[in-house]
Amino acid sequence: MSSFFMELYSEEIPFAVTKCLAEEIKKSFKHIFSNFGIIKDINNDEFCQIYITPCRVIFYTNSLYEEVVVGKKEIVGPKTDDEKGISNFLNAFNISSVDELSQRDGYYVFLKNDIKLKVKDLIEQNICEFLNSIRSRFVQNTSLNLCNNYWFSPLRSIISFFDNELIKFNYCCVQSSNSTFGHKILAGFEKKIIISDFEDYKIKMKENFVLIDPEERQNKINAQIAEIEKNSGLSVLKNYTTNYDDIIKEIVYTTEFPCVYVGEFKNGYLKLPNLIIKEIVFKEYNSICLKNDNNVLSNKFILFSNTKTNNNGKYIINGMEKTINSRLSFIGTELIKYLSENLDIKISKLKIATYAKDFGNIFDHVERMIGLSKFLCLWLPHCDLIMSEDAAKLSKIDYTTNLIKIHPELKGFLASYYAKLNNYSKQVCDALEEQYKPKESCDEIPLTDIGKVLAISDRIDNITSLFIKNKECTSSNDPYALRKSVSSVIRIIIDGNMGIPLGLLLHKSISLFGTNVYKDNKDIKVSVKNRILEVQQNMMSLFEKRFYNFVESRGYDIKIINAVKNTNDINLKESSYKINLVYRKIVDVSEYKKNNEQKFNAIKNIYKRLKNILYDFNTNDSNKLFKKIFRTFSIKKVEDQDLNEKITNIKKLY
Repeated sequence: MSSFFMELYSEEIPFAVTKCLAEEIKKSFKHIFSNFGIIKDINNDEFCQIYITPCRVIFYTNSLYEEVVVGKKEIVGPKTDDEKGISNFLNAFNISSVDELSQRDGYYVFLKNDIKLKVKDLIEQNICEFLNSIRSRFVQNTSLNLCNNYWFSPLRSIISFFDNELIKFNYCCVQSSNSTFGHKILAGFEKKIIISDFEDYKIKMKENFVLIDPEERQNKINAQIAEIEKNSGLSVLKNYTTNYDDIIKEIVYTTEFPCVYVGEFKNGYLKLPNLIIKEIVFKEYNSICLKNDNNVLSNKFILFSNTKTNNNGKYIINGMEKTINSRLSFIGTELIKYLSENLDIKISKLKIATYAKDFGNIFDHVERMIGLSKFLCLWLPHCDLIMSEDAAKLSKIDYTTNLIKIHPELKGFLASYYAKLNNYSKQVCDALEEQYKPKESCDEIPLTDIGKVLAISDRIDNITSLFIKNKECTSSNDPYALRKSVSSVIRIIIDGNMGIPLGLLLHKSISLFGTNVYKDNKDIKVSVKNRILEVQQNMMSLFEKRFYNFVESRGYDIKIINAVKNTNDINLKESSYKINLVYRKIVDVSEYKKNNEQKFNAIKNIYKRLKNILYDFNTNDSNKLFKKIFRTFSIKKVEDQDLNEKITNIKKLY
């Protein structure tokens, strides 16, 4: 078998590309190689090795054929009157006589069967198309806008070998060669490295401080972190908002020679809320905090670099320490300013903070949230009305600090922190912190009843305002993430088992905006009353669609969903209907089918039989209980005849 090795060395590739580029390359090469029939075992996922660094894409396989049969090929020969040319043509293709040739337009034509082509030549002719197809497939899958005149970033060099023989081609204005570059800092930006084959490449890359294998880079990072933990007596803090594994993955794909160092910020900043420190150190600077044996946050943190230094990273550490200390100082100043203002000042600031055009300010939004929260409490027997009102009143006070503009992830937490320092109850503080849950479909919903009330009232008010201004989503466009908001409300109601009548809730939300907002319709013929009704119907239609999509996404049988949906007493558009009851019915039917499949099938068969024989069943007719109850052509079995006779006798009584 033959081998094929290629390296594309470029400027830094964005992390959004590198983290999933390997899988896309494997899919593309698998598709291309199978089409040409040049690979031995295309169904084996291990047919190739792909390595990704921040600026390198490396592909290697040793499972290619040296030659492939490409079928028939028509070869145009000499003119029919060129005796010398005919003789040379016959000898070249080992043809016995001209009788084996055909003629066309005064030329001899030879149809050669089972043409064999060298795979090296095939790759050389098509390699640019290979690379373009990889790039275009990746761009389609990631929706990234990349320039058409270069690879994922500008190329510096290309290495391409087939069985240790150089494949020559030009791609993105770069000519393939047998040279590449090592680590930009540690090996030198201009130092060229001559490569003879893939094994030679791996050795020389290590010598020039490039670890091409992402797994090797991750092992190096893990080993250095373990050494730091051992020497310092501290351990990595993993339970924080930003995922630890995501940080490590990003470091792996943004470094070629990762080095791990320890820094520290001023001990006094530990007085700041831990979440703020974690969010700043972890998320913004891709560093990791350390904790002591008592699970208490320390002022030391781990930072990463793409280079090593002779002074153990002294300047790298100093630079990061200054940056983090400066940021924590700014946050501390802003936090003191935020906490020192009383509630009246914060409310006055909310009155000048715009919520949305034509819908007033954030204070108006909070007032509507208070009204919705009180309404929701009527349907939650254990939800304290006064605490819910307090929570709604405090829900947006963190909008009064600049910290939210810089770190929007602190929304809710800062409101809760202020409430704790001002001696509000634990229920109110917890609700304020979880009011934005769930942020994603995999997140948990608020645990407290007040938290659920806040989460629903905030989203419902936002949804209503968008519908009033005709900002509804379409099948292909949802710029305001309406579907996501609606799905979150549905999930909180269902998973929280909240018996809230959705229609009444939406009607309450619409009424809180007042009638003035409905008077600016372009169609002056539409009355305010009809416009309000139209908004409510449009909202209910979206909620109904998202509800059934939500149930189906949880794996319930679409037939059971449709059966429950089409039941006479199910109408989600009725104001008093509760979607948690519909969901419960779908779950109960599904569970019954799962646990009592034989009985379920028997009941289903009875209903199918009744559907076949019953006709125009009408119980609302005051004169007749049954009307044309049987199709006469369905009465074939003795049982059907007996049933028909009994029903006929009953009908005579009415």
